[in-house]
Amino acid sequence: MLESIRLFGVEIPLYGLCMAAGILAASFFSVYGAKKYKVDVDSMIVILALGISFGIAGAKGFYLVTVLGVKNILPVLRSEGLSALIGEGFVFYGGLLFGALGAYLGTLLMKESVSAVCFAVVPALPLGHAFGRLGCFFAGCCYGVPYDGPGSVVFPVLAPQAVFPVQLLESFLNLLLFALLLVLRRRRVSGEKLLLLYFTVYSVLRFLLEYLRGDSVRGAWGDFSTSQWISLLILAASVVLFLKDRRRRRSIQK
Repeated sequence: MLESIRLFGVEIPLYGLCMAAGILAASFFSVYGAKKYKVDVDSMIVILALGISFGIAGAKGFYLVTVLGVKNILPVLRSEGLSALIGEGFVFYGGLLFGALGAYLGTLLMKESVSAVCFAVVPALPLGHAFGRLGCFFAGCCYGVPYDGPGSVVFPVLAPQAVFPVQLLESFLNLLLFALLLVLRRRRVSGEKLLLLYFTVYSVLRFLLEYLRGDSVRGAWGDFSTSQWISLLILAASVVLFLKDRRRRRSIQK
């Protein structure tokens, strides 16, 4: 399994490279969308900076809580220092939720339209995530359940056990979701509704994909993994917000 590449004599982990590529791809797409939906480009850069900063912090924070537990985080940070914060180990949902919070605060700070920012940014989320899951594949993390059929892979840490390449499947599904959001955006649904559609579709996909995950790092509460519980909460919140919006529109029409 190719975990890194050498460029100009420097060993570069593909996990970090794919993560950086995802952030850059999503950022460029969002800036392009900003021009199209009349969001000031400088404002969009600030919004993205806050979203990315909050997202990275949230993704690492969720990972530390999931792997170490709340009580063990401070002792590990004291003993290992910054090394505990650098390198592999991020939870997407932590990045998504905190990144959304950071982007929202940036939107308020720059006094931009929430709907317009959503139009520009939301389709970029699964695009960037697709690159990130490729990084997981190269790093051998977030691996799938034992599987020796067509397309199975063997990661060094699990050899000789073959597993299902769930990272590649999620990357592909994210690209399909990216295409779907582009189609829906052209139909001019509201930006907020586009965001809710993304949350709804991805939460369902993620809930189902978790049954193909085989790593124990993701954590579990009862019969469901941590990500499945978060998926259910996000799905429930999205449905409630959809229903509220529908009632509001009906009351306006009356």
